[in-house]
Amino acid sequence: MKRAFLTLLGILLLSGCVSTMNADEYSTLKIKILNLETIVKEQDKRINELQQRLSQTEKKLEEEVTNRFLEAQSKLLSEVSDLKKDLQLLQSKFEDIQFQKEAQSDLQAKTLEDINTRLSALELKIKELESKLEGYSKGESPKPNKETQANQTTTETPKVSTKEPTSNQTQGAPEKPKEKLTEADLYQQAFILFDKGDLKGAKKLWEEYLRLYPKGKWVPQTHFYLGEIYFKEKDYEAAILEYQKLIETPGPNPLKPKAMLRQAEAFLALKDKKAAEILLKKVIKNYPGSKEAKEAETILKRLR
Repeated sequence: MKRAFLTLLGILLLSGCVSTMNADEYSTLKIKILNLETIVKEQDKRINELQQRLSQTEKKLEEEVTNRFLEAQSKLLSEVSDLKKDLQLLQSKFEDIQFQKEAQSDLQAKTLEDINTRLSALELKIKELESKLEGYSKGESPKPNKETQANQTTTETPKVSTKEPTSNQTQGAPEKPKEKLTEADLYQQAFILFDKGDLKGAKKLWEEYLRLYPKGKWVPQTHFYLGEIYFKEKDYEAAILEYQKLIETPGPNPLKPKAMLRQAEAFLALKDKKAAEILLKKVIKNYPGSKEAKEAETILKRLR
């Protein structure tokens, strides 16, 4: 449009002034018009270049903003995922610590009860000794108890018996019936035997625990350790069933991911690869970031 304007201006000038100007003036004017056209062309060219550069800059800026947004979004999603994993790990550790704390508190309560019993026995013994000392201070001779009388009779008139001792004499007095163990004592004694490697003894006590305390505090843990015993005995089907009893108990439990992983290992021992893979994937999905999930990933890589 600028070019048309300049051309029109030149025509008007030429038409209006051609009659009054000589040849030199006409050529000079024509050169000026050409120079103006050249300048306009250069300006148009520069404007086009600037528009192209502006378009490229806008495009680069848009791409950079988009890339940075995507990077920030990806980073935030990764951080949220890591935080979720840390939260699950902390929850698992908290539950484990809480369980250990409860077990320790029960053990401490039992220890305190035992100490109180011993203190009461010592107090009675001290009172008995004090009463004897009072008798000595008053000049009274202490009355012999049944044991001292028996010792005196045996020392004064010993008798030699030619008869064979009876079973009651050889074995001594009959043992007192054992007191019924508390829930905590029974569970802890079973765990001590398991820790020592006495699987039969531990299994017997844990089965007794389930019979006496079917709704006890440590029923889920008992099922897990019974599963461990069956697993070590290579009774894999029984182990799977015991692990499942723990997994099906409501609420969280720090042993659940390990029980599921052990189920997968039991299925592998039974040559059931498909069932094992399903359980391994479930461990990874339900307990991401846990030690058991990492072990499950390692086993899956081995199976592929």
